[in-house]
Amino acid sequence: VLAAHVHDKNKFHGRRLRLLSLVPASQQTSAGKLKRIIKAAEGFINFTFVLFYIIIKQPYVVHFQWFPYLEFSSVEIPYIKLIRLLKPNIKLVYTIHNIYPHSMNQVDRRTSYQQRFMRMVSLIDHFVVHTETAATEVEDAFGIDRTRMSVVPHGIFKPDYHLKKNKDSNREKKTIIFYGANRRNKGADILLDAIHLLPNE
Repeated sequence: VLAAHVHDKNKFHGRRLRLLSLVPASQQTSAGKLKRIIKAAEGFINFTFVLFYIIIKQPYVVHFQWFPYLEFSSVEIPYIKLIRLLKPNIKLVYTIHNIYPHSMNQVDRRTSYQQRFMRMVSLIDHFVVHTETAATEVEDAFGIDRTRMSVVPHGIFKPDYHLKKNKDSNREKKTIIFYGANRRNKGADILLDAIHLLPNE
């Protein structure tokens, strides 16, 4: 439901909290009511766990990868305010993976999301985006000052140097590695078609 990284004040490394996943494999790709109910319960448990972790362990930075309900609800805004109230010295970081959620095609839904997101902006200390272009788009869409953003390339944007080439492989054959789920919105088919149009060099 959410990914959270915490950084301990006495150590120089962060750790990802092991959050609960209640949705059975048979329901993972479903959009049915049962899955939504389970995800809601999962979200409540995980948010509660993160809150108690923050209170007890007192990390100095918490890095949220995603707020799953922000797309259609403001429920996470009072949650962040509660963290701020209980731990005023904590630093909160949020990664903006996409300017708008994938399913948000209608202008009216984008406007309501934008209003919710901008209410959250003042509660977050720093934002992470993956490209310089994204930083500009975030600044334009939500008014976040560029000094409050860091550009940190996503893993897919940097070559994985430890992968070794097979010397015996056919040089005309190209291998492309995709990380994560190959969903329709990621445009892998467009990328593959585009690569065929490029000259070999």
